[in-house]
Amino acid sequence: MAERKSIGEAMKMTPEKLAFIQGEGNSHKPTSVKERPSTEVEQVVEIDPVTQRVNRPKVAKRRDRMSELDAADVLDQLMVPMTMRLQHRTAQALKRASLELRLRRAEVASLQEIADEALSQWLTKHGFLE
Repeated sequence: MAERKSIGEAMKMTPEKLAFIQGEGNSHKPTSVKERPSTEVEQVVEIDPVTQRVNRPKVAKRRDRMSELDAADVLDQLMVPMTMRLQHRTAQALKRASLELRLRRAEVASLQEIADEALSQWLTKHGFLE
């Protein structure tokens, strides 16, 4: 059976405990996994907030692929997660529309596509989206 200690004894900071907390001494360090050689070239793209243009790195391995990207074009392709609540009737109608469009094999059929199209139209109508 394990030896029982009082809480006061357990709270005493021994040199071994301090070394473990500070990451020194014989603490367990994760073993490094051998990195496999990458066949793809990664490129970091920075967007200048003033000009909305992509700042190219000084050393680029593949300059011919990404020439003069517009930041708006890059950002328009990103999907951003959002959570919202809808009234029950609206949610039911949205779900029904999605299912019926899928049965008809329509181009726009998912809940996300319908919501994106509807919100885009509303925002454009009210002048919030160009």
